[in-house]
Amino acid sequence: MNKLKNKKGFTLVEVIAVLVILAILIAIAIPAVNGYIKKAKGTEYDLTARNVYMAATIAINEYAVDHTPTEINTYATGGEDSTFVADVLKLTSLGVDEITTGDAGDADVGKYSIDYTDGNVVVYYLVTGAEDEEARTYPALVTGAEDEEAQ
Repeated sequence: MNKLKNKKGFTLVEVIAVLVILAILIAIAIPAVNGYIKKAKGTEYDLTARNVYMAATIAINEYAVDHTPTEINTYATGGEDSTFVADVLKLTSLGVDEITTGDAGDADVGKYSIDYTDGNVVVYYLVTGAEDEEARTYPALVTGAEDEEAQ
């Protein structure tokens, strides 16, 4: 009998208590980690949009050296025989199907739509958020309501 009393180890209650504590910590940590992952993904999309904007601006400026404003507009809007998207792709690490020109409606998560209007470049893209997808632009466009609030 004395041999059984001298054995050292954890009781079943102690092991269950440790498992319950670990389960509680994991239940708290997982949502926090998911939030950080989504925020990091949004930052990745923002930085990529900035790079696409810079690449588009560089491509347009290089093309503008020897061309008229009408030719520049045709080039930057993806007109016939335009190499604009290919030129932007050369300056970025994105794939062919990740950049389009034209309407913001073409933007999708992980894809960037470049709009060139009146000499201004705007990149449209979507970011996946906690609840839904959020449409964004680079540079950020100020709408009339936001403009009134700023004043």
